[in-house]
Amino acid sequence: MQALIQQISATEFVPPPNAPYSLYFGGGTPSLLSTQQIQQLVGLVTAKIGFPPIEVTLECNPNLTHDQMVRLQDAGINRISVGIQTTNVDLLRRIDRCCESKNIDEVLLTAQGRGMNVSVDFITGIPGANTDQTIRDISYYTFVDHISLYVLTLSETHQLSLSIDEDFQVECFNRAAEYLQQNGFTWYEISNFAKAGKESFHNSLYWRAATIYAFGPGACGKGAKTRYRNQANLSGYIAANGLLPLDIDEFLSPVDIRYEALILPLRTSTGITPVEIAQQPVATQNQIAALLTQGVLLRQSDDSVIIAPQYWLLYNEIIYRLTDNR
Repeated sequence: MQALIQQISATEFVPPPNAPYSLYFGGGTPSLLSTQQIQQLVGLVTAKIGFPPIEVTLECNPNLTHDQMVRLQDAGINRISVGIQTTNVDLLRRIDRCCESKNIDEVLLTAQGRGMNVSVDFITGIPGANTDQTIRDISYYTFVDHISLYVLTLSETHQLSLSIDEDFQVECFNRAAEYLQQNGFTWYEISNFAKAGKESFHNSLYWRAATIYAFGPGACGKGAKTRYRNQANLSGYIAANGLLPLDIDEFLSPVDIRYEALILPLRTSTGITPVEIAQQPVATQNQIAALLTQGVLLRQSDDSVIIAPQYWLLYNEIIYRLTDNR
């Protein structure tokens, strides 16, 4: 906490005047912080910038209790993101997740009743599950505001890594995505679905290449022309006492910036604008035109261009085709 406070205190924030901003407690289990510590951090950032964030999210495990939730709200959290992953205990153990979701639905309903926004995460395509498992998982949580849906990824050394079937994963994901859309959720980013007006403000900033200030060990940040990652080693981070505890510090070239202006918005349902397309190399513009003809990309009524939703899981391959000339 001392090193974290020092890093925040030593940072000169340069937000656009009066622009809304968000605060996100993520990575690991930030809910292990005490209420007083969270309140201190929210207050410190607010004081540094001069006005409060419009969205303050905290990631937490599904063993969150009612009392903890109330204390988090009192500390300034107005959005919680809970990693349910799956309601099947055997599958949780198979992928080394230990937290079951006992009574978490009641806690989340209460949180909504108190005015908090609620998001939950699910993992689909787990070996040994059937194609409807994620739909069964989601069916208990269609009352929430926001759902993130991820395809299972494992390290090559994990005992289940050779059991992953990509075709099975795609089928599981697409079935779950269809179910979500049938139940009032808009598919607004490759892995994210939300009720009307409940899209994550913080996530949306990522896809528009906004400035991200990163605090804490291993946290990743981005400026207009730079990317960086704080030292991940906890002892090293503490020893640096918040003074440039960097593992990575990268300068973005004009080509990098133009590249990100293409690939990040294409993760979303808003896509890239005609102005952003015009800023790309001629070869990329020609490739966009070819993919539009093939139906892989779609032109919307406002002339923005998106990846056709049925091809969203092929995002990496599509981006490679658009940027292999950069």
